[in-house]
Amino acid sequence: MKILFLHGWQSIPGGVKPTYLAQHVHEVIKLALPDEDFNEAVHIAQAEFDKHKPEVVVGSSRGGAVAMNIDNGQAVRDGAVRSALANKSNITKMFGRPYT
Repeated sequence: MKILFLHGWQSIPGGVKPTYLAQHVHEVIKLALPDEDFNEAVHIAQAEFDKHKPEVVVGSSRGGAVAMNIDNGQAVRDGAVRSALANKSNITKMFGRPYT
């Protein structure tokens, strides 16, 4: 599975969450998003989405807001966008492996 991970405000691309995902899925695309310019962050994320065509986009905090502004070329279907708390139970449900 290919995942585009969008980090939160004042966070880093190589933090705990993307590192965990990289250890449990095939490929995680991590990029640095600017904190100062939201539109530029969306532009960067859109370019990487278009380039890599990931199956899943994961946004943490502000990265989730950036993710909601990416144009994936199709209308969002009911239930296609879900919010999950980053806790051990939800990570296990999402990826079938426990968070350790």
